[in-house]
Amino acid sequence: MKLITLVYLFYTFIQPDFVKIVVEKSRKPIIDSTILLSQEELIKNIQLAHDPNRIWKTVYSLSFDHVNIHGEKADLQFWLANEMTLLSTWEYYSDWPYDNCQIVFDGGKVWSKNWKRGNPPKMIVNNHFFQYALPFLLDHPLFEISKYELIKLPSKDDLYYAIRVGLPKALGNAPEKYFKIIVDPKSFIMVAWEYNIADGEMLDRMKQPSNIKSIDNYLSIVQEHVIKDGMLLPSKYYTLNPKGDISGNHLIWNYQMNNKVDKQRFLINEKFVVDVTKYIR
Repeated sequence: MKLITLVYLFYTFIQPDFVKIVVEKSRKPIIDSTILLSQEELIKNIQLAHDPNRIWKTVYSLSFDHVNIHGEKADLQFWLANEMTLLSTWEYYSDWPYDNCQIVFDGGKVWSKNWKRGNPPKMIVNNHFFQYALPFLLDHPLFEISKYELIKLPSKDDLYYAIRVGLPKALGNAPEKYFKIIVDPKSFIMVAWEYNIADGEMLDRMKQPSNIKSIDNYLSIVQEHVIKDGMLLPSKYYTLNPKGDISGNHLIWNYQMNNKVDKQRFLINEKFVVDVTKYIR
């Protein structure tokens, strides 16, 4: 508990290079079906809203600290990690100080050390990176970008732009796996994203019927953003499960771009266990 308390204190009071931004919530609906943007215009506006100086094109690695707190009272769970992704290869490593464990993806295999959580390590790799970087991935050639739609968020009357994003097939994810970026129709800032659980091993552990390939409609609502090196990124959000109940409260801080990457981290040793679970059901 002391560790998590320190996390909150750090996030709230100490970050000198971060600017908290709360997206304005009290607006009248502004989308008029007669003035809808084209897909190309929408993506351009989203990217300009999050990266006006086109910094993302120069980013080769992204790291951040992340904590997820969920559960009920005495059964609270704390997921605290430092995560790093190499954009050119999707190589990834993360340290979990609360659990004293590590997860590594070398571009081919996933392995872990001391991992005891219910989610397979494969499911963890780059999962948060893809969510936080959604605005910057909309023109990436390996992602499957669907035509936008107009949707409503819980307890909101406004319509929001939403674009479904499928992950690169080369990463081995189930074809059903997706994220859906949801943006404010006035500012084009990401205010939420939808996602699903399609990892075959996870669905087995959740004891889902064999014909179920995906559990859709998980929703993350962004509460605050930060500006880091000129780019707008989420810093606080909560997640709703398909029933509409809160399933997690998240903070992200210490975003770093282009830090030196320790290539030794991608070399497996006898202390690590290769994840041989299945992506696809």
